[in-house]
Amino acid sequence: MLSTPDRSCLLLLDFRKDHTDALPEDIRDNLERRLLGLDKATRLLRVPCFLGYPTGVSDIDVGLRAGEHTFKWADGASPWSDGPPAKAIADENRTRLFLGGFWLEDSVTFAALGALADGHDVYVMFDVALARRAETREAAIERMVQAGVVPITAVQVVSEWAAMIEDADIRTILREIISKDLS
Repeated sequence: MLSTPDRSCLLLLDFRKDHTDALPEDIRDNLERRLLGLDKATRLLRVPCFLGYPTGVSDIDVGLRAGEHTFKWADGASPWSDGPPAKAIADENRTRLFLGGFWLEDSVTFAALGALADGHDVYVMFDVALARRAETREAAIERMVQAGVVPITAVQVVSEWAAMIEDADIRTILREIISKDLS
């Protein structure tokens, strides 16, 4: 079954300047382009986007919807169980959670498993979910997939939303976002 915007929400974890600045330029540019495309699509479709950061973080990347649905969690804890996203997302009455962020081995995995336990359909956008080390990426992905997470990419998310929109003008805008920002 394809995802619809009215049942979807995004949770983006720990996208901060020191993380993105440390990436190789080509990876950083691709990540920033994809995040921009997701931001455009979620704003157009009014899909809630939640941003989370560990406490004590002061260099938040304000290019992401800072302030709209931003929360903090205790450093080293699970962003799902320690922070307010579970309640906020439940209040939105959205069952499909699309997740990305830093770091795949802990924050992203912890949030994904917590959301699964709470009954959400969890999709991790692996093109916007980064691992600390390349050698730990596959194990983190396997762990989540075995638990029930659905692997997906940002382009797949927006493509599904576009396919489910009846308004041809909005579909055209989404296709532009897909070709310029997500492909």
